[in-house]
Amino acid sequence: MTRGKTPLPHKAKNGAQIRQPPTTPSRQKPTKPHDKGISRHFIPRP
Repeated sequence: MTRGKTPLPHKAKNGAQIRQPPTTPSRQKPTKPHDKGISRHFIPRP
């Protein structure tokens, strides 16, 4: 049960951070390429 709760808050933080950066570039550039770059940085971090 503790393991299931850990990923919950972790994912919430990632979603908030991922949404903020691509918010501005999202208008100029697509979110697909940006999502891949952010995903790579967030994977090695945790």
